[in-house]
Amino acid sequence: MAGLQAGVLASLIGIAARKSIETGQTIRIDDLVTFPLEWNW
Repeated sequence: MAGLQAGVLASLIGIAARKSIETGQTIRIDDLVTFPLEWNW
């Protein structure tokens, strides 16, 4: 079963894909959000 972290990453991938389609540029996930050093969710 996928957890919260997997859901967040899946959403960010979708957002990056959408922005990439709109702009024609490569979108990096780490440019969209600042992740904490450790994910303890």
